[in-house]
Amino acid sequence: MAYFESFTVCVLCIFAIDFVSSQRHIFKESMSARNFRYSNCNTSVVPLYVNFLDISPDPIMIGNDITIRSRSTLDEDAGSHNNTIEVDLSLRLKTKTGYTELCQIVGESYCHYNDLCSILKDFMKDRTCPENIPKLYNNTCGCPFIKRPYDLPPIKIPIDQLSYEVRGTFVLTINLHEEGKILGCVEIQFCITDCNPLGYR
Repeated sequence: MAYFESFTVCVLCIFAIDFVSSQRHIFKESMSARNFRYSNCNTSVVPLYVNFLDISPDPIMIGNDITIRSRSTLDEDAGSHNNTIEVDLSLRLKTKTGYTELCQIVGESYCHYNDLCSILKDFMKDRTCPENIPKLYNNTCGCPFIKRPYDLPPIKIPIDQLSYEVRGTFVLTINLHEEGKILGCVEIQFCITDCNPLGYR
C-alpha cells in the first residue's frame, strides 16, 4: 500500500507541475513501441491536455530511480480557487482474463484526494523544488499554477525497495477537478518488474 501511495503522489506531483491544455479533445497517445503509453481520456473540451509524457525505465524496476519527462501548456490558472484541486484515481492491474480494479481493494483513501494542493505542500516539506522550476515558471512546486507553456527537464524519482514483489502491467487513470469543473483526464499504462499479465505462464 505504501508503494502505491508513494508512486501516486510522485505522478500527481509531476502532473500538477505539468498541467497542460489545448482546445482539442482528440485522443492522443504516445507512438512508442514500448509498453509504456499515455493518453488524454477526456471526452469533451477541458483545460488539461498532455502533449508529451515518458516514464523510464520500461518496465519500472523496484529499488531504482524512475525518470519522468513531459511537455505541456496550461491555458488557464489552476489551483487558484481556495488552492484546492480534487483528484479521482483508478488503478487497474492487467490479468490474463482482463483487468482488476485495485482501488476496490486498497480503499478509497488511496484513490480519492480532496486537496491535491495540500498533498503537494506536505510532499515538498522535506524536498527541494528543482532549481530551474521557480526561475522559469514562477512556481515552487505547489499551487497555484499559472497558465503558460511548460517544458520540464528529466526528473528523477527514487522508488524504494519493497519486502514483497510487485509486478505486472498497470493502468492509472487520473481525473482532476476544481470547484466542480473538470480540469482533465490522463491515462497512463506502465509495467513494474515485467509486463506479462498476472496469471500468465
